Amino acid sequence: MLGRCDLPDSSEGLLKIAQVVIHPDFSPGNDFSNDLSLVQLENPVGFTSNVIPVCLGTLEDDPLPSNTTVAVGWGNTESGGSSSSSLLSVAVAAISLEECETLYEGTVIITPVMLCAYSPGKDACQGDSGGGLVRLASDGRWVVVGIVSFGKGCAEHNAPGVYTRVSSFNTWITETVGNATCS
Repeated sequence: MLGRCDLPDSSEGLLKIAQVVIHPDFSPGNDFSNDLSLVQLENPVGFTSNVIPVCLGTLEDDPLPSNTTVAVGWGNTESGGSSSSSLLSVAVAAISLEECETLYEGTVIITPVMLCAYSPGKDACQGDSGGGLVRLASDGRWVVVGIVSFGKGCAEHNAPGVYTRVSSFNTWITETVGNATCS
């Protein structure tokens, strides 16, 4: 894990959800395509030096194979373990969809609306689903390029993490929430 961010002890750090919008074409028993939802908060997030926006990734922000990405979440720290009370992050290298398919040996359907990342001994885990896969863009902004979707166990040998490719859904996201700027 690269870092951690402890949850606040007071209620001022709690954010209430106003609405959840599930992608209309998501089918949980299907192939994990369209595996994303949008969460609207009751109140805006107050940005500080420790709380910064992560911008919506575009096609140009998609990682190339071997680019470093960072998966974040409060999930388990090991397969079958307990969830974390701290936000954890781990650096993982993006891999091609072809390599991802090869590593899964045809047991999982990998589609163009997915990203895969793999670094030996590093991975997202159970409970991280819905968390972000982010990377530092060339202009210095952090962008979300993926959403933790699924994998085989946690950090298993030759089992990449599979993420929803955010850039594939930018039109739906902006149609649902409107255009937003990020800096």
